[in-house]
Amino acid sequence: MMNLVENRGWRVALGQWNFDEVEELQREEVVDVAMRLLYGLLLNRKGGDKSANSKTPILTTIAKVSDEELAILVDLMLGPFGGLERAMEYQETLESGASKDEYVLRGLSDEVTKGQMSGFLLLLQDVMRVLGPKLSRYWSALFVTTLEITAAVQAEVENAMDVDHEVDVDVDARDEEGGEEGSEEQVEKEVLEESTNDTKTIESGPSRHSAKLARNARKLAFKRFESFFDSAVPFDYTPYMRAAIKSFISPRLKGFTKENMAVAGTFLPLIVTWSKHSPYLPYLEEYDSSLLPSLFKCLGLDYVGTLVANQILDIIENITRFAKQDSDPIALRIIDTHVDCVLGNLYSLMERKKIAKSDAAVQRQIEVLLFLAPYIKDETQAGQLLALLLPLLQRNARTVPEKVKASLLKIIAQLVQLVPAMRNVANETYRTSYSFLSRLLGSLGTRDTREALVEVFAQLTTVDEELRTIHPMLKGINAFSKAGKPVADAQLDALALLNENLHRGLSARQWLPLIHNIFYIIRETEDFPLRNTASLSLRRLVDAAAEREDPEVVVLFGTLVYRGLLRGLESGSQDARGEVAGILQYATEKSVQVQEILELQPLLMEGRKEDDVLLNLYHVQAGQRSRALRSLGDICDTGAISSKTLADIFVPILNGFIIRAANQAQADQAIATLGKVAHHLEWPAYFAAWRRYMTLAKLKSNSNKAYARTVVAIMDNFHFPMGAVSEAEAAEVAIIPEVAEEAEGEEERPEPENEVVDMEEPAIASVEADRLQIYRIVTKQILPELLRFMESRDEITDKLRIPLAVGVPRVALHLPISERSAQISRLLTILAQTFRSKSTDVRYLCRDTLFKVITTLGSEYLPTLVTELKLALTRGPHLHILASVVHGILKHITAPEHAERMDVLVISHSLITQNAKFLQEAPRLKKKDRKVHRDVAVDLKVRRVVERVSDHYATNSFRFVTFGLDLFLTSFKNNRLDIQDPQILSRLEPFVAAIGNTLYSNESRVLVLGLRGTAAIVRCPLKAVTPAIPAFVKQIMSIIQRSGNTESEVAQTALKTMATVLDSCPDAEVKESDLTLLLSLIQSDLEETGRQDAPFSLLRSILTRKLLVPEVYDTMDRVAEMMVTNQSSKTQGFCRDLYYIFVTDYPQGKARMKANMEFLARNLGYAHESGRKSVMEMLNRVLESFKQDLVAQYANLYFLALVMVLANDESSKCREMGANLLSTLFERMDSEQRTSTMTISNWTERPASIVRWFAAMVSQIDASSIEKYLPHMIAALHRIISATKLRDDSQYGELKTLTLELQQLLQEKVGGTKYSYLYSEAQEAAGLAKVERKEKETEKASEQRYQSSFDVKISAIRDPAAFAKRRHQRELVKRQGKKRKAAAAL
Repeated sequence: MMNLVENRGWRVALGQWNFDEVEELQREEVVDVAMRLLYGLLLNRKGGDKSANSKTPILTTIAKVSDEELAILVDLMLGPFGGLERAMEYQETLESGASKDEYVLRGLSDEVTKGQMSGFLLLLQDVMRVLGPKLSRYWSALFVTTLEITAAVQAEVENAMDVDHEVDVDVDARDEEGGEEGSEEQVEKEVLEESTNDTKTIESGPSRHSAKLARNARKLAFKRFESFFDSAVPFDYTPYMRAAIKSFISPRLKGFTKENMAVAGTFLPLIVTWSKHSPYLPYLEEYDSSLLPSLFKCLGLDYVGTLVANQILDIIENITRFAKQDSDPIALRIIDTHVDCVLGNLYSLMERKKIAKSDAAVQRQIEVLLFLAPYIKDETQAGQLLALLLPLLQRNARTVPEKVKASLLKIIAQLVQLVPAMRNVANETYRTSYSFLSRLLGSLGTRDTREALVEVFAQLTTVDEELRTIHPMLKGINAFSKAGKPVADAQLDALALLNENLHRGLSARQWLPLIHNIFYIIRETEDFPLRNTASLSLRRLVDAAAEREDPEVVVLFGTLVYRGLLRGLESGSQDARGEVAGILQYATEKSVQVQEILELQPLLMEGRKEDDVLLNLYHVQAGQRSRALRSLGDICDTGAISSKTLADIFVPILNGFIIRAANQAQADQAIATLGKVAHHLEWPAYFAAWRRYMTLAKLKSNSNKAYARTVVAIMDNFHFPMGAVSEAEAAEVAIIPEVAEEAEGEEERPEPENEVVDMEEPAIASVEADRLQIYRIVTKQILPELLRFMESRDEITDKLRIPLAVGVPRVALHLPISERSAQISRLLTILAQTFRSKSTDVRYLCRDTLFKVITTLGSEYLPTLVTELKLALTRGPHLHILASVVHGILKHITAPEHAERMDVLVISHSLITQNAKFLQEAPRLKKKDRKVHRDVAVDLKVRRVVERVSDHYATNSFRFVTFGLDLFLTSFKNNRLDIQDPQILSRLEPFVAAIGNTLYSNESRVLVLGLRGTAAIVRCPLKAVTPAIPAFVKQIMSIIQRSGNTESEVAQTALKTMATVLDSCPDAEVKESDLTLLLSLIQSDLEETGRQDAPFSLLRSILTRKLLVPEVYDTMDRVAEMMVTNQSSKTQGFCRDLYYIFVTDYPQGKARMKANMEFLARNLGYAHESGRKSVMEMLNRVLESFKQDLVAQYANLYFLALVMVLANDESSKCREMGANLLSTLFERMDSEQRTSTMTISNWTERPASIVRWFAAMVSQIDASSIEKYLPHMIAALHRIISATKLRDDSQYGELKTLTLELQQLLQEKVGGTKYSYLYSEAQEAAGLAKVERKEKETEKASEQRYQSSFDVKISAIRDPAAFAKRRHQRELVKRQGKKRKAAAAL
């Protein structure tokens, strides 16, 4: 026991304490002392832990004593309030039967302080929690004491309110120290403060506490009072309840003010606890009949808080649960009594936006309605419940699940017969409910909900005759199998019945539910026949609307059907969107009198089905879809379709192609088309489209790059002028803060691939927003949001963010100049800083984006861009990036497609003439003395002083000139400047003098670019060129003379420039001495491959101008030789061109012309094939272009040379070219020349040549001309064929083959019959000639034998010895021959 009074050892002592070890004789005394010590520990305030965890072990130790011994603890707790005996008096008399009266409050003594009451209530919480049922015999004492305390603190609060003139507010606020006002921790803190003043309280009497302390104590008392009803200890509280309700419940009902309803009060949890237990339900109405109505009316207050409303709904749920499950008569009576009040106030609650719009709140309200529905009997209640249930069916499935909606519909089916308004078809309530239920056919998706909805329509058929006609179709369309799947056959049968018969004569009201059901099928089903049949049903409605027999049907189509079609275009199924587009096309074709439909007429393409846009937008072939998208964009450009129609129909269509793209090409085409559509949208629709895709671009998905490109396409077509906004208006808008981006904690939106993001259009007063509204949104939302998004430093999203910069200039350029500069400067700063990225891909992407941006902005912002780049890229590798980017920008802006927008001419002229401000030499500082200070550097190796050049500008100023010349030449190259434009020509006039001045420079780079610039400027039809030509020629010759040779780049460029001047300026004159110098210089370069261009260009110009000096002939002899001997085909081509010009245009004497012709004929036999082919190509030009008499003069020369080529050339290509030339030559000959040529004698010595010649001639001339020479050809062929028969085939095989091919060619030309006849004549003539020849040969042979015999006889007579010797040798030779033959035979 001694350890129990120690601050540090009492826990150990408690663990060692055991009441069972105490002897019976000493137990009473020991338990009494121990209980008092332990009670003291419970009230200990001198340090230590006073939390519930510290009290638990003490109470656990106390729980080990018997129930009778616990009286000591209870008596100690009730000591300040009169003790245990006083508290038990009423319960004992009640149990003994001495009294049956209800409990009457006796009140607390004036000596009881607030601290004592709070202390008791705080301790009672732990005692009830730990000891619980062990206190059952003392339960009445504890309850009575708590009742008395609660009544006392309630009275004290009321008194405090009267004294302080305060309102009884029961709000859970926060005190200055951060604790929660009214919490048990706060009350305990106040109890400790109160106890320190106990002595003062005793001397001066009870203290008057503030209203705040009184309310905290009351809250604690109500909580403890409530805990008795939540405990498991059985006890009858009925005798006490009248006193309790009268003292501190009913008074609270009068204090329900606006302040109370913001949060939960202290007594509402007590009422909720009573409603949870069936025995306590009488307490809700027996003692105060206004209790429940007061609570239920709170639901209808505008200022009721969410927590209060939920607690009241808990009370209703608990009561209805007892009525439904247990059939509790009290619960049934309560519901029957108060159902009207509940429904009326619940209807008001559901209309409120603050509380009733959350998912949890709606589900609570539905649960209450479902509980109340079975107990509604009269018409008024049914009407109220119906008004509550119908709006709930329109909530989404997350707020009101489909299963709950099915239950609601079943209740509605029961209610429609009870509501009088639903029994009259003409009643507005019926018509509104009918329309609402019809809409549900297009949204509900489960089997239970649709079957319940069809049952509701079945109930309506009892009062609606028109509905009886269509109800069987509704039932068939919504038929389900036992497995819960739609029955396709039944649906098809129902739709077929509608399409074939019943569609005729249906009223607009009969069409209404069918239309919603049909749209549901088109949107949701995957069965193609079913969707197609449903689409046919809508076409039946289109036919009815087109016939215009029923005006209500036309109105129905223009409102409901048209809106349904628009929603169908946003379906996630491409097949469903295709069906909707087909219906729109059909309605357009039928010319339904709806304004939006009539605007679609241009899409029909005059009835060409293959071009019809709506038919081909969802064609099975991707090519047809892309073609339809392009056609849609072209039609939009014509302005034939209004902004509203574009926004309603075509923006959703294009959204489907972009968000659910089948392939990249289709998405790109859709993006391009959406850009064209955006150009014709009014501001609300334009901003809505931009907002949609800007939001999608920020999402993490695989398609966000496509969304970013769409944002750029939309911004590229920004067409709203804002330049007229005044400075005052702009200043007024500037006060408005920028719209911040969405909070990070916002719930993540669904992926766009699964669901289309539903973006609402901004709330703008008029459809066509004025310029100030547009200005405000652009400057406060669009551009700031884009730039903030681009500023985020994320390497992962850089490739997405950077391309968005392309759209910013398109919008910013429409702003006033002051605002425009700020936005563009911020954009350029962001892009410049992006080049600091370590990723090469990011830098390349940023560079390409920057090219597009500066192209849009123009040269006006080029200095700003360069400045931003210089500020961002300052050192190290960034300097290399800076140089590369600036070079790329300059190269890009001078491209042909951008040169007109970028004012390159002004920049170039300023650089060439050095008139720009930044090119002016900086003024030198005045020196105080005449002494010249020089920066010197000492070479440590040679000990010499090297002076540094301090005038850097003078040394490097030529670089600006070269830069300007380079810009000019780049712009001029490939016709980048339109020299037919008078404005461009007027701006080029100053360049003549500026470029001419550069020819006097000493810098070789300036001279090279200046010469090129001269060549460019003289080609322009400028007035200043003609007077400047002599100076140009003189200075160019001066540059060439200074060079001394043509090896340098300057000399080569000067030669090319001189050639250009001679070509472009007919008035340009060159002295003979200068011409001689030029020809002598270029001769050495004619053979040099690397330097041939300039000499050939100059020589061509000289020959074209027909400038005549003797050196020209010498040079052309060299060129003719190169034409044959040079191995480069390119050089040979140049030489042939020049030689042809020379031969045809320059004076040629008879001897020189003969020499030229013989040169060509002689080189047909050149050793190398390339030379021979070059000569033949030149000869072809001569034969085709020379006059007839000149060709005839050299025909025999070329004929023989070409025949020799056919006969002897080893190259098949050369032989082919020779044959073609022979044909050309033969055509240029007259008939006499051809005949004489055929009789040339030396043909017989070369039979292959004649065959090739005949073949070339036959292939080139017609049949009538061939007949003239046919006898000669056949005679020659017969001789060759006869001769080859006697020869060895291996030796004459080629000749025989050529002969047979020619024979076949002749038969094809003149015909087989004629050829055979002529060949027979030739053969007969050849036979006669052969006989004559043999006779002559026989005669000649006999004469020769006779002469030989005569000669032998004469020789024998003259020299017998020699004759004998010769005979002996002949016989010896004969014998040796015989021996050899004999030996060979053996």
